[in-house]
Amino acid sequence: IVRNILHNMKHIMILIFATFLLSCQSQTDKLFWIDKNTDNQSDFLFLAESTNIPDIKTDSLREYLNWDEINSTRALESIIFTNDTILPKPVRFKNFGKIYKSDKFKINVLLRIGNDSLGRDYQFLIRSYSLDWEIIDTYILATWNESEKKFCYGSINKKLIIERKCEDSETSDIMQITKDGKIIMTSYHKP
Repeated sequence: IVRNILHNMKHIMILIFATFLLSCQSQTDKLFWIDKNTDNQSDFLFLAESTNIPDIKTDSLREYLNWDEINSTRALESIIFTNDTILPKPVRFKNFGKIYKSDKFKINVLLRIGNDSLGRDYQFLIRSYSLDWEIIDTYILATWNESEKKFCYGSINKKLIIERKCEDSETSDIMQITKDGKIIMTSYHKP
């Protein structure tokens, strides 16, 4: 009986250890991820509101943003508020940094902070750039938009496969970044 108990305990310990390794591997396999708010370091609101990442400086906007995004920041306007006109808050962008680089392109994560007069409006963007800072492609990894009731969470792994799950959908969106930096739909069901 003791031998059977020890034999079963050995198998249980192996299963526990294997589960632990797989769970650690799934986290370390990710380059960047956004979770629902579950008291985790990658929670959406924690990353959007509690990290000390400054806005992208005006003189660096052209490196990270396209012209429509730059115009939405109104950083190039000389007078934003006048005595007669009150404009809504401009859009802000933060650079969470480079998460990948190859000999052809690099990938950064940006946070877009919209006008919050109707509630929180955040988007985490996966953006690929050529090595000379031309934008190749962009994908919205995660969204928190209270006015539209749109909430999505996602991750990108070391194989450059992106998985995004929105609360209003039963299925996940699976995308992949190609060798030239394009973000395309993929036939993978799971990354």
